[in-house]
Amino acid sequence: MPHRAGREATSCMHKRRLVILLAVLLLAALPRFSWAVTVMDDLGRRVTVKGQVRRIVSLYPAHTENLVALGVRDRIVGISQGDDPDLVKGARQLPLRPSPETILSLKPDLVVMRSLQSSMQPQLISQLEGFVPVAVLDPPSFDGLESYVLRLGTLVGRRKEAHQGAQAKLKWALGILEESRRRNRGRSLGAVLIVNNRDATTCSPGTWPSRLMEASGLPPAVQGVPTSEGSAVARLGAEGLLAASPKIKVILVQRGPMNPGGLEDFLRDQRFAPMEAVRRGSVFQVDERDVSRPSLMRLQRGLNLLSSIREGAK
Repeated sequence: MPHRAGREATSCMHKRRLVILLAVLLLAALPRFSWAVTVMDDLGRRVTVKGQVRRIVSLYPAHTENLVALGVRDRIVGISQGDDPDLVKGARQLPLRPSPETILSLKPDLVVMRSLQSSMQPQLISQLEGFVPVAVLDPPSFDGLESYVLRLGTLVGRRKEAHQGAQAKLKWALGILEESRRRNRGRSLGAVLIVNNRDATTCSPGTWPSRLMEASGLPPAVQGVPTSEGSAVARLGAEGLLAASPKIKVILVQRGPMNPGGLEDFLRDQRFAPMEAVRRGSVFQVDERDVSRPSLMRLQRGLNLLSSIREGAK
């Protein structure tokens, strides 16, 4: 009897250990299978991420910068050609049109891009989504920042940080807008942002750069420019720019991938020589990344840059 009781006690102890072991294994596996989030991307697709995102491929610099702002720098394993490699050291910099095989070789849990990427590579999403969730998020307008950051944060498990960060930045920026309107009432200088010299394109109303300009006392002087639906760029053309010359006190020429020639090429172009702002020397080069990239990291820098130009303009 004592031996039988001992065997039963040992058996019960083994069973308890087995139950504990199974519970630990189930708990370890639980996040992977029970945690899932779904967001609607800008192509109207429902994108579901299951489990924690540990490896991210970002194919647009603004996404990369906003992911860093959300505190997931160490999870980014692939970045776009236009990204600053020093921002995410160790991440692989991908070409403009990366192959699906190259992307998948990085073993991502999530790929984020903008719709321009899918336009350049129409088959890329379908080639990837059987293996990894793909979210298409377009550059937000200033007013769309909160929704954009919340969706991005939700996908990477940082919804709380996204909500707090976006709310804080928006509150600060809207306060700047109101203070700027009050301070510059009656003394704002009408300005134009040249997005591309060749076609004399500018920013559309309500876009990120136009709102930064308003906040800095440099409101866009040219209104009602025809633009494609959803486009952040409006085509003025040289004739339209010259016709608006009397209203334009400051010309901002951005330099970057969309306008590599920047200020130098603009001033060399004789089409623009008759403009009053050109004759007065009120033409300034701005970094495309600081003015046109919708980034939480660059919001302060962009406002400071434009405000300093406003103060120094003739």
